[in-house]
Amino acid sequence: MLESSLTPRSPAPTGRARRPRWRLAIAALLTAALTACGGGGGGGGGDDDSGSGGSGGASELSGRLWHSNYALDFLDGTQIADLGGAAPTLVDADKVARPWPDGSQYAIYNYDDERDGDTVLRIKRTSDGTTLYSAVISGYAADLRPSPANKAVLLVSQAEDYTSSLSATDYVFVDLANLRELDRISGVGTVVDWLPDGRYLHLAADGTLSVGQVGGSRSTVAKLNLGGRSLVDLSVDPLGLRYLVTLVSYTGAGNVDDLDLWVGGVDGSALERLTATGLTSYGRWSPDGERVAFDVDTGLVCSGSSCMGTCEIWYAPASGRNLNPLPAAPGAAAMFKVRNRSSSARDHTLGCELLGWTR
Repeated sequence: MLESSLTPRSPAPTGRARRPRWRLAIAALLTAALTACGGGGGGGGGDDDSGSGGSGGASELSGRLWHSNYALDFLDGTQIADLGGAAPTLVDADKVARPWPDGSQYAIYNYDDERDGDTVLRIKRTSDGTTLYSAVISGYAADLRPSPANKAVLLVSQAEDYTSSLSATDYVFVDLANLRELDRISGVGTVVDWLPDGRYLHLAADGTLSVGQVGGSRSTVAKLNLGGRSLVDLSVDPLGLRYLVTLVSYTGAGNVDDLDLWVGGVDGSALERLTATGLTSYGRWSPDGERVAFDVDTGLVCSGSSCMGTCEIWYAPASGRNLNPLPAAPGAAAMFKVRNRSSSARDHTLGCELLGWTR
């Protein structure tokens, strides 16, 4: 088990030693023959109209999409695309700013393996970029998940260094306001996410689904059949009733065969397949829990050292099943229409990555 230390930290440069951060979980699963290298496409327009729900749901789309789609405006960093039609904004130069559900603040990290091998965690206010909390955690920390119940608490994955994070990781609950580690659980073969009330949902490699209290006990809810698949990511809906889990399966040669989202109930109800693209590594709930946004990353299809394709963000009703928008669109799934800086109309589609969907 890794030893963690949280110490105050003054602002430090954030431009050095940046590591691939999104898809940390899937990086541990992909083999050398299949490299994750999806692009940041999505700068062009499309024909399907998703402005008022369209095929992606009955109610009108609303909220703000936090993304790092460089091709939309040729800007590095985290941006916000407003589904109400407001002009886009650049939130932070960091490409993986993870927002709180209300969008009022966000968390970023910076790993410096050349200096001391520690990770600087920061929580910032969205309106003006002010750093509210800053601390250092030992080793490589990533996959930041803000607590929906506390504006100073994060769930992070932690390893001794970046290389070891691909195989041996702990989940650590940290309080940046009081510089305390609240809890730590093994992340090997498991996925974890917050419940809205500040507890957490834990899914183990053997299918054991449980609910835990940070710093307290964990109780089993159900034993699920994962069908021989491995766990990649977990995301609980805003009401705490359902969750998305990314499952991956392999060919006999050990290459990735299938990568998709499944949905289940926090009460332990059986898993049902949400997407059937074979190329979907994560999902994001809408603020009301009615829809799910997900990536379709054709850049995952590689041959040797070459990867072709783009990565696009789609959305669909959370009630959808076996969604595959690639063969024929529009259908049950649709693509977001957003503005870029040179347009007053929402006439551009959104590419990867989608970091959050907030109010």
